[in-house]
Amino acid sequence: MAFSFAGFNEADDEKRARVREDKLREDDLALARENSFLQLKLNTIKEKSAFASSPAAMSAAKDALKFKDKISSDESLSEEIRNKLNGIVVSDPFAAQEIYKFQQVQSKEFQRNLNLSQVYDLMTISDMSAPVKEKIDLMKVAADIDFTDKEQYYKLMSDLASITTTPARTKIIDFDTASNLDSKKLIEKQSSQLGQIMKALEGDLMAELQDLAVKAESADEGERTRALKKISDIKGAQKDITDSDPLIKYKAQQYYFTFLTEDKLNQFIKDDQSLYGADKIPEVKIALRDNRATNPIPNGAIELLKSNPSNENKKAFDIKYGPGSADRILGL
Repeated sequence: MAFSFAGFNEADDEKRARVREDKLREDDLALARENSFLQLKLNTIKEKSAFASSPAAMSAAKDALKFKDKISSDESLSEEIRNKLNGIVVSDPFAAQEIYKFQQVQSKEFQRNLNLSQVYDLMTISDMSAPVKEKIDLMKVAADIDFTDKEQYYKLMSDLASITTTPARTKIIDFDTASNLDSKKLIEKQSSQLGQIMKALEGDLMAELQDLAVKAESADEGERTRALKKISDIKGAQKDITDSDPLIKYKAQQYYFTFLTEDKLNQFIKDDQSLYGADKIPEVKIALRDNRATNPIPNGAIELLKSNPSNENKKAFDIKYGPGSADRILGL
């Protein structure tokens, strides 16, 4: 058969037409896929928008903002933990709401006035893989909670677990809790802090000795006798504070603690950041409580705080009368 240019051109035109049709069909499919994807995105945005305006989401947002104010005003927090909690406010308002409500419930229903540093410690303890007794002991150290009733312990752990283990939630405790809140490390840290507090109080003892030295020269025999007795007590405590016998050392510590006030402790912590958290040491808490009993908060200061409970006034009140005093007085 002879070659035909006309036939070739006709066949070529048909081939090009099929290619164009195939290309158009591919473009149509691609456009349809893009439209479907776009519609899916629009639907997702609509769903998110609808959820964001739901009562539950609005409630979480309001409580998260209250929680953020708590974070800002809570001086117990280290910068690291403050940043973690602020991150929770932004990334998971529902988790922020639960932590906020947990702190409120502990205060109102159980009279446990926990600061946020203690709440974070409790969440850490609840996330640990440790025996129940060890967790209970740690809670006593971290937040001064003594569980004589184990039902209360299990209730608390259940409430904490709902915060830290909710499915799909960003992990709140994102470090190795076993190595960060270990009972042995905690005891060692607090023992070191106690030693630092004793050294810091040494200046008060020395100042007292100077005053007593003058009284020891008094013409009044009674005053002279009392001064010499107290000088002997102070010098005995200074000697015993380094004794290897735990009981002798403990008695010396108790004497040193009579010079400790909340103002002094706050100043010690301000001057030396390694003392941060020393107000949680059981012996320190008992000493401050006993000293507070002999020097109660004046009614005038309480009335002034209640009449104007601003964050600035609460901060000043806590500095003067100890961490958490303002919230305790205000019943927060």
